[in-house]
Amino acid sequence: MERRNIIWLASYPKSGNTWFRSFLSALFNEKEFDINDLSEGKIFSRRDTIDEVLDLDSTLLTEQELKPLQSKVYQYLSNQSDKNLFYKIHDAFVLDQNKKAVVPEGNTKCAIYFVRNPLDVVISFANHNSETIDTTIEHLANYQFSLGNEQGKQVKQPLLTWSEHFLSWTQTPNFPVYVLKYEDMLASTFAVFKNILEKLDLKYSDEEIQKAIEATSFEKLSKQESEKGFKEKNPSSPKFFNTGKSGTWKEKLTEAQINRIITDHGVVMKSLRYI
Repeated sequence: MERRNIIWLASYPKSGNTWFRSFLSALFNEKEFDINDLSEGKIFSRRDTIDEVLDLDSTLLTEQELKPLQSKVYQYLSNQSDKNLFYKIHDAFVLDQNKKAVVPEGNTKCAIYFVRNPLDVVISFANHNSETIDTTIEHLANYQFSLGNEQGKQVKQPLLTWSEHFLSWTQTPNFPVYVLKYEDMLASTFAVFKNILEKLDLKYSDEEIQKAIEATSFEKLSKQESEKGFKEKNPSSPKFFNTGKSGTWKEKLTEAQINRIITDHGVVMKSLRYI
C-alpha cells in the first residue's frame, strides 16, 4: 500500500525555498537552529541518497536511465515511513516531452510552490552562480537549462524556463499545490507561515511559530553563514544569503533587461500581479 506522506518544497532557484526549510527545521526541533543541519526539506537531487537506496553508483547511469529510478527512490522512502516527509526540489514537475511526473505522485500529499518576481530572481541567481545578469536572463528563458551534472553531488535538475517551471508545478500535478509568493513571505511572515501550517494540518502555537520565525530571520541566517559557512552555497558564489529583499531590481536592472524579462515571462508575471 502506497503512503501519501511526501510534501514537496518546490521552486525555481532563489525563491525562498531554503528560508522556509530553515523555518521548518527550527519549528520541528528543540535544539538551537543550525543552517548546516537542515533536518527538514532534504534535497531531491542528492546523489548520495539515490546511491544508498539503489545500492549502485548513479554516475554510471545516463540521465535517461537515472531520472525514472529517482522517482522510485522517493516512492521507496515514502513507503518506509509513517511520518510526513519534506523534500526540497528544483526540478520542473514534468520529466520529459511525454509530461511524465518527475516525482511519485501516488506517494505525494501535496506541494508548496515558492515563487518570486523574476525581476528579483535574476539578480539573486546571478549572484549565486557568479554570472552576469544578462546570462542569467538567458537561463530563465532557456527551455533546456538545468542545474547539477552527471558527475556532481547533485544529479541533473531540468528547470525548463522560469514560466514553464511555474506552470508545470501549478497546472499539472494530481495533488494539492499551495503557492507562496516570496513577497508575501517577507511582508506578512507570521500570517503566511501560520496559514500554510494550518493547510498542512500541523498544530503549533503562535508562540512556537514566532520563535521559529525569529530564529531564522534573514539577518540570523546571513550571520550564521558569515561565521561558519553554508554547505549548500555554490563554491563560486560570495554568499548564499545575499540581500533577502524584494524590489532590488528597480535599482539593479536596466530598462532593456526589465523589458526582456517581461517579454519572456509577462503572461505568468501578470497572473501573479508582478506587472
